Amino acid sequence: MQTLICPSCGLEKNKNQFIGNICKHCYYKDKAKFDVNLKELIICKSCGRLKQGFTWKAFAEDSMADIIKHNIKANFDYNIKDIDIEFFKNKLQATVDFKVGKDLFKEIVSFTPKYQYCQDCYKKIADFHEAVVQLRGFGTEKYLEKEFFQMLEKSKKEELKKGNFCAFLQKYEAVGNGVDFYLGSKGLAQAFIREITDKYRIEKKISYKLVGILPGGKEKIRTTFLIKKYEAPKKEDDSFQR
Repeated sequence: MQTLICPSCGLEKNKNQFIGNICKHCYYKDKAKFDVNLKELIICKSCGRLKQGFTWKAFAEDSMADIIKHNIKANFDYNIKDIDIEFFKNKLQATVDFKVGKDLFKEIVSFTPKYQYCQDCYKKIADFHEAVVQLRGFGTEKYLEKEFFQMLEKSKKEELKKGNFCAFLQKYEAVGNGVDFYLGSKGLAQAFIREITDKYRIEKKISYKLVGILPGGKEKIRTTFLIKKYEAPKKEDDSFQR
C-alpha cells in the first residue's frame, strides 16, 4: 500500500490516512474547526429544567443533545453518531462522536451552566398562588384532612404529567369550620375539585380578584373556588301541620 510522509508531523503513514497532503491526525488537530458555540446554558436551580429560548423544558439528554447539535460550528462535512452527556460537580461535559466520510472522531466539550429559578419555581418561593379552594361544611376531622390531601396529591401528579409545573400547594389553612388550599395554578384547583365531586355532592361559587399586571399588560387574576358540601333541604315535620 502506498505511503506518504506528513509535512506537519513528519511521520510516514498509509495514503488513506491523509486528507489532501497532510495526515488526518494533523488535519483535525491543526486545520479542522469543530466547536460547540453555546453562549450560555441556563438550568433552574430548583427543578432542574433547561431554558431553551424563552421557555423551560424538562432536562433530558435528548433536549441537551439537540441544543449541542444546533450550536456546532465546523469547517467540514460530518455526521453526528452519538452525544453522551455527563455532569461533574458544576460542569457539564458532552462527548460528541462524529463521522467524516468513513472515519470516526471524538470531541469532548465542557460547559459551566448558569443557575437561576424558572418562572414556576420563582412563584413557589415568592408565595405566589393563582387559585384558592375553600372547603366548607365537610368537617374538620383528621381522616377528612388526610382524604383531601390524598385527592390533591393525585391531582398534582396528573397535572405535572401534563407539564403544569405550577401544580403545587403553596399553603394550607384551617378557617373556622373549613379549610383553605392555596394552589399554584387554576388548573390544579379545577383538577382537585373534580376529585372532590367524584365523592361528594357540592355547591360551587367562583370569584375573581385582580392581583397584578404581567409583562405585556396582561392582568394577573386569582381565582377563588368556594366549595360547600351539599346538604339536602330538611323536610317539614307533618305532625305539626293541621
